[in-house]
Amino acid sequence: MRTLFSLLLFLGLLPFAAFATRRGSSMISLSSGIVTFDDYRGVTATSYMDIPYAYSSAVFATYRYFITDHFAIGLSAGLDDVKGNLTYGNPKANGSGMEGTAGTYIRHAYTVAPEFFLKYREKGRTMLYGYCGVGYTLSKVEKAYDPQLYANVYQNGVSPYPAGLPNYLSAQNPLYVNDNHINAQVTALGISIGWEVAWHIEFGFGYKGIINTGLTLKL
Repeated sequence: MRTLFSLLLFLGLLPFAAFATRRGSSMISLSSGIVTFDDYRGVTATSYMDIPYAYSSAVFATYRYFITDHFAIGLSAGLDDVKGNLTYGNPKANGSGMEGTAGTYIRHAYTVAPEFFLKYREKGRTMLYGYCGVGYTLSKVEKAYDPQLYANVYQNGVSPYPAGLPNYLSAQNPLYVNDNHINAQVTALGISIGWEVAWHIEFGFGYKGIINTGLTLKL
């Protein structure tokens, strides 16, 4: 009876065997991550601070191809948005004697990165893995200054006091800045559970965030 049960169990698992990740197989993932590098990347180099207050989460699509049973190469592409306040900060720290919000900012970041994937272990429908990637981020930042504050300094886009111009303002309002940079992701631990369609959760740091989760299709 036990032998018959074992045989039936083996035959039942045969249709799923093709979905084990091995050389020549592929994976396509769609994921969302929080607390990314670009969420906290500054938008000003002055003594005035930028403080984020709203996050969209980073959404990424990833393709991977296994060149060995344990090692895969892939490509990730995604976007990440964040909103925040431009603030004077602590007047005792910046020496300006002013405090409060000078305006707001929005960052739209688009990242493309090749990745190197290492499967630690795969047993049944559970897989443990890690990966790293280095790519490039194209981002656009919109800074919108407080209208009253802006009017106090500029008249028709021209400052009557160029020598005393605050370094957090510009002649344009809103101001659009391209902030492109090299980006990276290091994920020490990923856990995938499922057969041809699997749920995954990952822990790392970089363009995908500290915690990243989503679905994976094994081909």
